[in-house]
Amino acid sequence: VGLVSSAVFSMPIVVGLSLGFILAAVSPAVVVVGMFALHERGYGVEKGIPSIVVAAASMDDIAAMVGFSVCIGLAAGEGSVVANALLGPAGVVVGLLYGVAAGT
Repeated sequence: VGLVSSAVFSMPIVVGLSLGFILAAVSPAVVVVGMFALHERGYGVEKGIPSIVVAAASMDDIAAMVGFSVCIGLAAGEGSVVANALLGPAGVVVGLLYGVAAGT
């Protein structure tokens, strides 16, 4: 998506990659409702498949958010490229630590 959008729309590659990360995100509203419907019908319940799919969709969304944050930081950031690239993952770590602290 990043390369195609860069070629078609003449945008910088990091902006095209951020578009790809936006499109890669999975809607939890669709996944959760669909998996609950399968759970109610009994499909995959013995192996826990609906729960695994919901968890995998959540992890996919986290990866998409981190990738989007890194690409936007590289596209719009000032200063060091390495520092801008590390801001996205650093935000995830800080959010994780805050969530753990608030949840205990």
